[in-house]
Order: sequence, then C-alpha cells, then structure tokens
Amino acid sequence: MSTGEGIDHAVDDALVRDLARKAVRRTAPEELPLFRPASERYFADPGEALRKRRREQEVLGFGSEAVIVLLTPVALTIATDVLKDLAAQLARSAGARGAVAIRGALRRLFRLDPVDESGADVEIPPITREQLARVRQSAVKRARALDLPEAKANLLADALVGDLLTPG
Repeated sequence: MSTGEGIDHAVDDALVRDLARKAVRRTAPEELPLFRPASERYFADPGEALRKRRREQEVLGFGSEAVIVLLTPVALTIATDVLKDLAAQLARSAGARGAVAIRGALRRLFRLDPVDESGADVEIPPITREQLARVRQSAVKRARALDLPEAKANLLADALVGDLLTPG
C-alpha cells in the first residue's frame, strides 16, 4: 500500500464527519439540526454540495429574513484537508501499520470518540508550532477560496485545529 492509499483509507467519511461536526458545534451551533442531511449530500457529491452552497441559500424559519448559507459543506471540505495533511505526517511515523492505525491515531489526536483501538500502538509524534501554523493557514486559505468571510474562515480553522494546541 502506498502512502497516498493509506491516507485515503485513514481519512474516511466517519472521521471527517466527526471532526467537522465538532467544528460546526463550535462555530455555527444553529446548523447542528441540519448537519446530518447536509453531510449526506456532501458525501454523495462533494463538488455539487459546494456548488449548491455557492448557488443557493438555504432558507430556515419563516420569511426571507431568515436566510443563511450553510457552513457545513465548507467545514467538511476543510476537515478533509486538515485530516489528510495530518495523516500524511502520521503515515511517515506509522510506517507499515496502515490506514486503520493512522485513523485511530487521528481520532486520539482530535479527541474524537474511538471507533476502534487499533491505532493505540501508533506513536503520535508531537506536532510542532510550525506544522500547526501551516495546517491552520491552509485551512483559512481553503475556507476563503470557498467564499467564507475572513472572520468566519479564521473561526472555523481555529475550531478544527484548536484541540491540537491544548494537551489531552
């Protein structure tokens, strides 16, 4: 298995969904009731979910004054990018232990509920401030490219990588 294949298998929909839900809970908690259907649409066709987000606004509540644009597709996209970046870093230290071990290590790194314990034997290398800054900067850049206002892009990036700053 090549490193890329291991990363693709390590960063599965459930892991992306869990991390993105955590970020949406922190940045747009009013979206949580819509998170599941929005994430299902996203995983069915990520490109279309992002195009739809750009084309349309989701109407909530009563009247046109209750219009918002969902953050969920952007959170899912950026969670995917962040996880793949960190999975690549873990893959270098995990060696041949494979995608399952990397996925377990990522879950522990982000303090997500474990789905399996097979990543328990993977040593999680310390993430340097430089690496964390690079991951955060990449998340902000991607969010801005997806038309998120700068303040919201920074808030989302902080929500996604913030757990990595504080010890478990």
